[in-house]
Amino acid sequence: FELASGGMGKVYLATTAARAGAGAFVALKRIHPRFASEPRFVEMFLDEARIAMSLDHPNICRVLDFGHADGAYFMAMEYLVGEPLVRVIRAAARHPRFRDSPQWQSYAARIKSSACAGIHAAHELRDHRGAPLRVVHRDLSPHNVFLTYDGRVSVGDFGVASATDSLHKSITGEVKGKAAYMAPEQLRGAE
Repeated sequence: FELASGGMGKVYLATTAARAGAGAFVALKRIHPRFASEPRFVEMFLDEARIAMSLDHPNICRVLDFGHADGAYFMAMEYLVGEPLVRVIRAAARHPRFRDSPQWQSYAARIKSSACAGIHAAHELRDHRGAPLRVVHRDLSPHNVFLTYDGRVSVGDFGVASATDSLHKSITGEVKGKAAYMAPEQLRGAE
């Protein structure tokens, strides 16, 4: 069952293989077949998997496994039951009284704070020797923040993230992420 589709891949609902049929639901991301043979996209997909799998924080979507099977690269992630923040913002925009209420303002502040806590954990990530990996998400937007129905805020999609040990190196001047949500220094091409 397809859950979502993005620029580099599609996400499906899947179950883990388990004894006695007691598998758990997972979100299975697969690289689009048209990119599967292009080293640049494979490197970006593998970087995303390695970075996300290294992160262990309640405000980051956990990657459980990744690899290559049946001719395609995959990433198994925790299945989050809820809505992407972009959908919640659009719904709130249709109800100005709610959007302008103190309740919504408080909720919005908690969402932002939680997303920042997850991103901070990524920024602080270190390798096994204690050296900083300098992880930068580069696409933190309402499309990549997920709100679960039980109140959790989770940042996902590290597909264009950069890190010290990335396989894929961006070309100077190459823009990654959504311009409306980029940091000023990123728009200027600075560090």
